[in-house]
Amino acid sequence: MSKETIEERLNGLLSDAEYKISSLEYKLAKYDYVNDWGWRQIKQLTEEENLGLPVPRLELRYSIDAANAYVSYGLVLKHLMGHIELIPFSSTRVSISYAENLTLPHRDGAHIIHDKENLKLPAYVVYKNKYKKIPFKNPSERNDRF
Repeated sequence: MSKETIEERLNGLLSDAEYKISSLEYKLAKYDYVNDWGWRQIKQLTEEENLGLPVPRLELRYSIDAANAYVSYGLVLKHLMGHIELIPFSSTRVSISYAENLTLPHRDGAHIIHDKENLKLPAYVVYKNKYKKIPFKNPSERNDRF
């Protein structure tokens, strides 16, 4: 059994620490916006992203990555400073066909219908430059296609 000198032991510990730092830097560079809860950040919408829709409103906004679609449910309002903000309530991963067809996801779809009827706010499903208004309906008439 060989004895390590203090310098060798410290160099080994330093090497281990540098490896851990490198691994964390790699993970940070690969930070996944939705999976790491970054969806909770308030997002400013440009006039183009707002699509001329009324403010305030409730909104389901779809986005797509390489394999999945994500829907962010939130409140869109005009900030005191004049810009338009999307304040997210939740985010759900769904199949890409939900976004392409502007379909209501089950959980967030139920929430937006309930909230729009109780808050008396207009509600929309948005993907890219397409949108669909969610009409006010009697609870017995509800389904995922509105």
